Amino acid sequence: MMFVAGAFGTWLIERLADAARSRSATWLLGSEQQRALRAAGQTAIARTAAELRPDGSDDQVKRLAAILDQVFKIPVSAAPLKENITLLQELQAATTAQLAVLGDPTITGTEQSSVQALNREAEQLRDLSVEQITRTLVRNVLQEVLQQGTGGGALAPLANQLNFDLTHLQGRHTADMLSRIVDELALMQQRAVPAQPVPRELPRPTADFTGRGEELATLRNRLAPDTVDAQEAATLLAKPGRPVVISAINGMAGIGKSALAIQAAHELTNAGGFPDGQLYVNLQGATPGLAPLNPLEALGRMLRALGVEPAAIPTEVEEAAARFRSMAAEQRLLVLLDNAGVAEQVRPLLPASPTCAVLVTSRQVLPTLEGAHPNRRLPTRWYSAVDGYRWRSGLSVPGLLPAPPGPSQ
Repeated sequence: MMFVAGAFGTWLIERLADAARSRSATWLLGSEQQRALRAAGQTAIARTAAELRPDGSDDQVKRLAAILDQVFKIPVSAAPLKENITLLQELQAATTAQLAVLGDPTITGTEQSSVQALNREAEQLRDLSVEQITRTLVRNVLQEVLQQGTGGGALAPLANQLNFDLTHLQGRHTADMLSRIVDELALMQQRAVPAQPVPRELPRPTADFTGRGEELATLRNRLAPDTVDAQEAATLLAKPGRPVVISAINGMAGIGKSALAIQAAHELTNAGGFPDGQLYVNLQGATPGLAPLNPLEALGRMLRALGVEPAAIPTEVEEAAARFRSMAAEQRLLVLLDNAGVAEQVRPLLPASPTCAVLVTSRQVLPTLEGAHPNRRLPTRWYSAVDGYRWRSGLSVPGLLPAPPGPSQ
């Protein structure tokens, strides 16, 4: 189920930007924070609809999410707020005022409110109330911001402020709805956070892979610099200031680029490197009969592998790329992007954390791919005479071709 929560994300950005200006704060400093907050809003809307309609069909959940999002397009004047309230109180009050239109029968022109119409459409499901919708949405927004901002990332300053507000409000006499939200969030924070899935997506290595010793050693040294031990390499990659390591393998068709990259990736991970996961995407840059995979679809595959619900995946490349970078931050991930067409196809798929490494294979040299400097590109070659002999003797596998026989052979 795909859902785009554009109106609610825009509303969140505007409300929190206003709150930041009124407090001389700096929660939203640029496009990266805004993209992350927009994605958080999309996730919160989708999660709220699914939570309120646990037994509903996909269409019913999607319709509820769309209606909730559209409510935030309606201009609403919120009542003046008391001075010295927290950001959390301000967000809850503004959301309450906005969602109050769901209970206003004059909006629909049908003598029944929007929430009454929703309940009538889904008679077999439990009735919803405006208070229940508001409480659930506010809680899910806060939960998503806190999860994304924990441990760094674009939403870290905002998450820190909301965490401070939660601590400040716990145990105090506040409005009934806010008290319940604070209590629910406090209970959630006490529970064990589910572990992020660890993707193991590398294809099976080619059976009886042989040769390529020089290239494999080069890849190990580039992805795990200064050591051949992948466990130590992961530690080295995690040192502050190290860039993301990008090794690009290029060469003509059938020369064994993919097999080489997959073999190198398996050797590193089998030795204990990149324990937080390995992602693999075939970008179909030169696959006969198939169009190259667009970056948004590739990002969607990687985000799903990292545990993002399909309905919560952003529908814009920049937002999806920002979400991927946030999830990859401080994770020791290996990303294998196979069969790339052009640098523009690869660029949005790159993590930004120095703990990650990327392998790219392509028929073309990718001269404009940031981070893949000339000394980090590895052109593959035809097999040597020794490797060719091993292949002819059944010690290698067809598909990794030796050099064509010459006069001396």
